[in-house]
Amino acid sequence: MSLLTAVGVLFGLAFALNTLLQVIRRAPRIGFVHVLLAFLTALLPLVALVAGALNAEDTAFTVGTARALAALLGAAGLLAVLLELRRPERLKASRGLLSLGVAALLALVTLTVPATATALLVTPTPFRLPTVTPTAPVTATLMPSPSPSATGTPTATRTPFPTETPTSPVFATRTPSPVPTLPAPCGAVVNFNLNLRAAPSTEADVLASIPFNTQLELFGRSVDSGWWYTVYEGQAGWVLGEFLTLDTVCAALPVREVTPRR
Repeated sequence: MSLLTAVGVLFGLAFALNTLLQVIRRAPRIGFVHVLLAFLTALLPLVALVAGALNAEDTAFTVGTARALAALLGAAGLLAVLLELRRPERLKASRGLLSLGVAALLALVTLTVPATATALLVTPTPFRLPTVTPTAPVTATLMPSPSPSATGTPTATRTPFPTETPTSPVFATRTPSPVPTLPAPCGAVVNFNLNLRAAPSTEADVLASIPFNTQLELFGRSVDSGWWYTVYEGQAGWVLGEFLTLDTVCAALPVREVTPRR
Protein backbone atom coordinates (compact mmCIF):
# COMPACT_ATOMS: atom_id res chain seq x y z
CA MET A 1 0.00 0.00 0.00
CA SER A 2 2.83 2.45 0.85
CA LEU A 3 4.57 1.57 -2.43
CA LEU A 4 1.45 2.45 -4.44
CA THR A 5 1.13 5.71 -2.53
CA ALA A 6 4.78 6.64 -3.20
CA VAL A 7 4.46 5.87 -6.93
CA GLY A 8 1.25 7.91 -7.06
CA VAL A 9 3.07 10.87 -5.48
CA LEU A 10 5.83 10.63 -8.10
CA PHE A 11 3.29 10.64 -10.93
CA GLY A 12 1.49 13.55 -9.27
CA LEU A 13 4.67 15.64 -9.06
CA ALA A 14 5.45 14.85 -12.70
CA PHE A 15 1.89 15.83 -13.67
CA ALA A 16 2.04 19.16 -11.80
CA LEU A 17 5.46 20.00 -13.28
CA ASN A 18 4.34 19.06 -16.78
CA THR A 19 1.21 21.21 -16.36
CA LEU A 20 3.22 24.35 -15.52
CA LEU A 21 5.82 23.74 -18.23
CA GLN A 22 3.20 23.21 -20.95
CA VAL A 23 1.28 26.33 -19.86
CA ILE A 24 4.46 28.43 -19.89
CA ARG A 25 5.34 27.09 -23.36
CA ARG A 26 1.75 27.77 -24.50
CA ALA A 27 1.33 24.33 -26.03
CA PRO A 28 -1.92 24.34 -28.08
CA ARG A 29 -3.13 20.80 -27.29
CA ILE A 30 -3.17 18.47 -24.30
CA GLY A 31 -0.99 15.50 -25.27
CA PHE A 32 -1.35 11.81 -24.49
CA VAL A 33 1.47 11.85 -21.90
CA HIS A 34 -0.24 14.61 -19.94
CA VAL A 35 -3.56 12.73 -19.88
CA LEU A 36 -1.76 9.50 -18.82
CA LEU A 37 -0.02 11.29 -15.94
CA ALA A 38 -3.37 12.70 -14.78
CA PHE A 39 -4.97 9.23 -14.91
CA LEU A 40 -2.17 7.53 -12.94
CA THR A 41 -2.09 10.35 -10.39
CA ALA A 42 -5.77 9.79 -9.59
CA LEU A 43 -5.75 5.98 -9.90
CA LEU A 44 -2.81 4.87 -7.73
CA PRO A 45 -3.90 6.56 -4.45
CA LEU A 46 -7.42 5.19 -5.03
CA VAL A 47 -6.07 1.63 -5.44
CA ALA A 48 -3.90 2.04 -2.33
CA LEU A 49 -6.88 3.17 -0.24
CA VAL A 50 -9.14 0.34 -1.46
CA ALA A 51 -6.44 -2.28 -0.84
CA GLY A 52 -5.81 -0.97 2.65
CA ALA A 53 -9.54 -1.02 3.46
CA LEU A 54 -9.95 -4.61 2.20
CA ASN A 55 -6.97 -5.81 4.25
CA ALA A 56 -8.07 -3.89 7.37
CA GLU A 57 -4.82 -1.88 7.40
CA ASP A 58 -4.21 1.61 8.75
CA THR A 59 -4.80 4.03 5.86
CA ALA A 60 -3.93 7.23 7.74
CA PHE A 61 -0.61 7.64 5.90
CA THR A 62 -2.21 7.14 2.48
CA VAL A 63 -5.07 9.54 3.29
CA GLY A 64 -2.69 12.25 4.52
CA THR A 65 -0.37 11.84 1.52
CA ALA A 66 -3.28 11.93 -0.95
CA ARG A 67 -4.67 15.11 0.62
CA ALA A 68 -1.26 16.79 0.50
CA LEU A 69 -0.92 15.79 -3.16
CA ALA A 70 -4.42 17.16 -3.85
CA ALA A 71 -3.46 20.49 -2.29
CA LEU A 72 -0.29 20.65 -4.41
CA LEU A 73 -2.18 19.87 -7.61
CA GLY A 74 -4.85 22.41 -6.69
CA ALA A 75 -2.23 25.12 -6.25
CA ALA A 76 -0.51 24.18 -9.53
CA GLY A 77 -3.86 24.09 -11.32
CA LEU A 78 -4.90 27.49 -9.98
CA LEU A 79 -1.59 29.03 -11.10
CA ALA A 80 -1.99 27.42 -14.51
CA VAL A 81 -5.53 28.82 -14.87
CA LEU A 82 -4.30 32.35 -14.10
CA LEU A 83 -1.60 32.01 -16.76
CA GLU A 84 -4.02 30.55 -19.31
CA LEU A 85 -6.41 33.47 -18.93
CA ARG A 86 -3.78 35.66 -20.57
CA ARG A 87 -3.58 33.61 -23.79
CA PRO A 88 -5.95 34.03 -26.77
CA GLU A 89 -7.54 30.59 -26.31
CA ARG A 90 -8.07 31.37 -22.61
CA LEU A 91 -9.49 28.22 -20.93
CA LYS A 92 -9.94 26.16 -24.09
CA ALA A 93 -8.07 22.84 -23.66
CA SER A 94 -7.08 24.08 -20.20
CA ARG A 95 -4.42 22.12 -18.34
CA GLY A 96 -5.15 24.13 -15.23
CA LEU A 97 -8.77 22.95 -15.12
CA LEU A 98 -7.58 19.35 -15.61
CA SER A 99 -5.20 19.71 -12.68
CA LEU A 100 -7.97 21.19 -10.51
CA GLY A 101 -10.25 18.27 -11.46
CA VAL A 102 -7.63 15.68 -10.47
CA ALA A 103 -7.06 17.50 -7.18
CA ALA A 104 -10.81 17.52 -6.43
CA LEU A 105 -11.04 13.80 -7.29
CA LEU A 106 -8.17 12.95 -4.91
CA ALA A 107 -9.77 14.94 -2.10
CA LEU A 108 -13.11 13.19 -2.71
CA VAL A 109 -11.45 9.75 -2.67
CA THR A 110 -9.82 10.38 0.72
CA LEU A 111 -13.27 11.09 2.17
CA THR A 112 -15.44 8.46 0.51
CA VAL A 113 -13.26 5.31 0.50
CA PRO A 114 -12.53 5.11 4.28
CA ALA A 115 -16.14 5.99 5.15
CA THR A 116 -17.52 3.39 2.72
CA ALA A 117 -15.15 0.71 4.03
CA THR A 118 -16.19 1.36 7.62
CA ALA A 119 -19.89 1.19 6.76
CA LEU A 120 -19.94 -1.80 4.39
CA LEU A 121 -17.02 -4.15 4.99
CA VAL A 122 -17.68 -7.04 7.39
CA THR A 123 -14.80 -8.84 9.09
CA PRO A 124 -15.63 -12.59 9.24
CA THR A 125 -15.42 -14.28 12.63
CA PRO A 126 -13.44 -17.57 12.56
CA PHE A 127 -15.63 -20.59 13.22
CA ARG A 128 -14.56 -22.83 16.08
CA LEU A 129 -16.03 -26.18 16.94
CA PRO A 130 -17.34 -26.67 20.49
CA THR A 131 -15.01 -28.53 22.81
CA VAL A 132 -16.48 -31.73 24.25
CA THR A 133 -15.33 -32.49 27.79
CA PRO A 134 -15.34 -36.24 28.53
CA THR A 135 -17.36 -37.20 31.58
CA ALA A 136 -15.96 -39.35 34.35
CA PRO A 137 -16.97 -43.03 34.17
CA VAL A 138 -19.72 -44.15 36.51
CA THR A 139 -18.62 -46.84 38.92
CA ALA A 140 -21.09 -49.20 40.53
CA THR A 141 -21.06 -49.38 44.33
CA LEU A 142 -21.89 -52.77 45.82
CA MET A 143 -24.37 -52.65 48.69
CA PRO A 144 -23.22 -54.62 51.76
CA SER A 145 -25.21 -57.78 52.41
CA PRO A 146 -27.16 -57.80 55.65
CA SER A 147 -25.51 -59.77 58.43
CA PRO A 148 -27.62 -62.42 60.17
CA SER A 149 -29.10 -61.31 63.45
CA ALA A 150 -29.28 -63.39 66.57
CA THR A 151 -32.56 -65.20 67.02
CA GLY A 152 -34.18 -66.83 70.03
CA THR A 153 -35.47 -70.35 70.30
CA PRO A 154 -36.45 -71.70 66.94
CA THR A 155 -40.08 -72.53 66.42
CA ALA A 156 -41.59 -75.02 64.03
CA THR A 157 -42.50 -73.44 60.76
CA ARG A 158 -43.98 -74.78 57.58
CA THR A 159 -41.48 -75.16 54.81
CA PRO A 160 -42.95 -73.99 51.51
CA PHE A 161 -42.39 -75.98 48.40
CA PRO A 162 -39.50 -74.64 46.36
CA THR A 163 -40.52 -72.66 43.33
CA GLU A 164 -38.51 -72.37 40.19
CA THR A 165 -37.82 -68.89 38.86
CA PRO A 166 -37.83 -68.86 35.08
CA THR A 167 -34.72 -67.37 33.57
CA SER A 168 -34.47 -65.79 30.17
CA PRO A 169 -32.32 -67.69 27.70
CA VAL A 170 -29.03 -66.08 26.76
CA PHE A 171 -28.21 -66.03 23.06
CA ALA A 172 -24.79 -65.42 21.59
CA THR A 173 -24.58 -62.14 19.72
CA ARG A 174 -22.30 -61.29 16.83
CA THR A 175 -19.54 -58.77 17.47
CA PRO A 176 -20.38 -55.66 15.41
CA SER A 177 -17.82 -54.79 12.78
CA PRO A 178 -16.05 -51.47 13.27
CA VAL A 179 -17.53 -48.52 11.35
CA PRO A 180 -14.98 -46.26 9.63
CA THR A 181 -15.08 -42.71 10.94
CA LEU A 182 -14.31 -39.48 9.15
CA PRO A 183 -11.46 -37.36 10.46
CA ALA A 184 -12.41 -34.70 12.96
CA PRO A 185 -13.31 -31.58 10.94
CA CYS A 186 -11.96 -28.09 11.39
CA GLY A 187 -13.87 -24.84 10.96
CA ALA A 188 -13.56 -22.22 8.22
CA VAL A 189 -15.43 -19.09 7.10
CA VAL A 190 -16.03 -18.11 3.45
CA ASN A 191 -14.65 -14.62 2.75
CA PHE A 192 -16.34 -14.16 -0.65
CA ASN A 193 -18.98 -15.97 -2.71
CA LEU A 194 -17.21 -19.25 -3.46
CA ASN A 195 -17.78 -22.14 -5.88
CA LEU A 196 -17.95 -25.74 -4.64
CA ARG A 197 -16.21 -27.85 -7.30
CA ALA A 198 -16.15 -31.57 -8.00
CA ALA A 199 -12.33 -31.71 -7.98
CA PRO A 200 -9.50 -29.48 -6.69
CA SER A 201 -9.18 -27.53 -9.92
CA THR A 202 -10.61 -24.30 -11.30
CA GLU A 203 -11.63 -26.25 -14.41
CA ALA A 204 -13.70 -28.81 -12.48
CA ASP A 205 -17.51 -28.79 -12.54
CA VAL A 206 -19.25 -26.32 -10.22
CA LEU A 207 -21.57 -28.17 -7.82
CA ALA A 208 -22.91 -25.21 -5.83
CA SER A 209 -22.23 -21.57 -4.96
CA ILE A 210 -21.47 -20.90 -1.28
CA PRO A 211 -22.48 -17.40 -0.05
CA PHE A 212 -20.16 -14.98 1.72
CA ASN A 213 -19.61 -15.45 5.48
CA THR A 214 -20.85 -19.09 5.42
CA GLN A 215 -19.32 -21.38 8.07
CA LEU A 216 -17.97 -24.67 6.73
CA GLU A 217 -16.55 -27.88 8.15
CA LEU A 218 -13.40 -29.10 6.36
CA PHE A 219 -12.52 -32.82 6.29
CA GLY A 220 -9.38 -32.93 4.15
CA ARG A 221 -6.95 -30.98 2.04
CA SER A 222 -4.95 -31.26 -1.17
CA VAL A 223 -1.22 -32.03 -1.19
CA ASP A 224 -0.27 -28.34 -1.45
CA SER A 225 -3.06 -27.24 0.96
CA GLY A 226 -4.46 -25.01 -1.78
CA TRP A 227 -7.82 -26.84 -1.89
CA TRP A 228 -10.02 -28.12 0.97
CA TYR A 229 -12.58 -30.92 1.00
CA THR A 230 -15.98 -30.04 2.52
CA VAL A 231 -19.67 -30.92 2.46
CA TYR A 232 -22.21 -28.13 1.75
CA GLU A 233 -25.97 -28.82 1.67
CA GLY A 234 -25.43 -32.51 0.97
CA GLN A 235 -22.88 -31.87 -1.79
CA ALA A 236 -19.30 -33.04 -1.18
CA GLY A 237 -16.62 -31.16 -3.07
CA TRP A 238 -13.60 -28.90 -3.00
CA VAL A 239 -13.21 -25.16 -2.27
CA LEU A 240 -10.25 -22.89 -2.96
CA GLY A 241 -8.30 -22.07 0.20
CA GLU A 242 -7.33 -18.49 -0.67
CA PHE A 243 -10.95 -17.41 -0.16
CA LEU A 244 -11.29 -19.00 3.32
CA THR A 245 -10.45 -17.96 6.87
CA LEU A 246 -9.13 -21.20 8.37
CA ASP A 247 -9.02 -22.35 11.96
CA THR A 248 -5.59 -23.05 13.40
CA VAL A 249 -6.16 -26.81 13.56
CA CYS A 250 -6.90 -27.12 9.83
CA ALA A 251 -3.22 -27.72 9.05
CA ALA A 252 -3.50 -31.10 10.81
CA LEU A 253 -6.18 -32.44 8.44
CA PRO A 254 -5.08 -35.44 6.35
CA VAL A 255 -4.35 -35.19 2.64
CA ARG A 256 -7.32 -36.53 0.68
CA GLU A 257 -6.61 -38.49 -2.44
CA VAL A 258 -8.61 -37.44 -5.50
CA THR A 259 -10.24 -40.33 -7.40
CA PRO A 260 -10.16 -39.60 -11.15
CA ARG A 261 -13.62 -39.36 -12.68
CA ARG A 262 -14.48 -41.84 -15.46
